[in-house]
Amino acid sequence: WVGHASWAILNGGFDQWKAEKRPLDTAFPAVTPRQYTARVGADTFTVDVEGVKAALGDGRTQILDTRPADYFSGAKSEEARAGHIPGAVNREFKMDLVPDKEILQDESRLREAYAKLGIDGSRPVIVQCRTGHQASQTYFTLKYVLGFPDVRWFDASWSAWAAREDLPLEK
Repeated sequence: WVGHASWAILNGGFDQWKAEKRPLDTAFPAVTPRQYTARVGADTFTVDVEGVKAALGDGRTQILDTRPADYFSGAKSEEARAGHIPGAVNREFKMDLVPDKEILQDESRLREAYAKLGIDGSRPVIVQCRTGHQASQTYFTLKYVLGFPDVRWFDASWSAWAAREDLPLEK
């Protein structure tokens, strides 16, 4: 959102780092204070309710709901309304991970799984979940692992959509 130019994701988390016997340290690093200015206009990937609503009518944008299937179907809900955004497809964010680990699946497996949903990077994609936090992993996967050029992240996601009675939903 603010334009950090240098960042990384620890694929597998700290447990994987330790399992690979990578270096560990318990010393506190020396910190040098510095001035940091957020880059204006850096957030080019976030979309809000109105942006998603507009995308529904464009005939191109794909909506990817990363919640568990029972929330997508409307069988379970913790929000004002149950269901999903019309036309959305579902792939739970956890399916991108190796079972029982915090490691992303192999790129070719991910590409194949998304292609089966019709998501191949040729069209714009909006990823969403309940509040946006799970969809952020899928955003990263589509944008930076698979290299899809037009991926956006729906901030507040289903919580924001379900709260609005004027917005359509499917079950």
